[in-house]
Amino acid sequence: CTFEFARWSPRFAGENDHMERRKFLTTSSTALTGFFIHLSTGARDYTGVPDNINHQNNRSMASRMKTFDVPHKGIRNGLSQLSLLSGKTNYNDRKEVERLNKLGKEVFLLMTTHAQDENDVSLKYLEEKMKGASHHDMEEHVRLHIMQSKLEKMLNYIWINAEKKSDASDLGSEFYNSLADFHSEYLHHMSEEERMTQQLLWDNFTDQELAQHRVEIMKN
Repeated sequence: CTFEFARWSPRFAGENDHMERRKFLTTSSTALTGFFIHLSTGARDYTGVPDNINHQNNRSMASRMKTFDVPHKGIRNGLSQLSLLSGKTNYNDRKEVERLNKLGKEVFLLMTTHAQDENDVSLKYLEEKMKGASHHDMEEHVRLHIMQSKLEKMLNYIWINAEKKSDASDLGSEFYNSLADFHSEYLHHMSEEERMTQQLLWDNFTDQELAQHRVEIMKN
């Protein structure tokens, strides 16, 4: 089974639910993989495995190395702070805009670096093990980076206006609303990686191998 087959299967004809397509791909590879994915998304077990085994599997997954745990917590924290500050900022006050601009640069840099790390390490090795498995996340990274770039340009323009002491109230409102949309989209993306991509990494790599991935990211 390939991602193309999952994409064009009659089961998914006319649907846009990429999470369901990825579940279909994984369950076609091994029943065990599909079982764990349904556990992680809160879906009902369809394999007929006894409940006591379900609990054992939940415990074993909880003890495994989580690839996205640390960076995603940092991004969630940074995005929350940025969203809060963007709603409190007086966009005609140079000092307040300067503070927002500084935080925005820090958060956006963190997100850019994280996405690149995933592409260059975690997703690269996953693709080598399971052809097509990285395509969805990489496409999402491109889509989200386009949204992020627009926000960065908008924030820079607001800062230029603040330095010129020009009215930036309308720009500030636009930035606040656009950031809210981006925040929502990015939270969904991270949640999907933690539920779906993490499971694929667990299925294809040992914890020792995942730890080595992290070392490689830190070196880079």
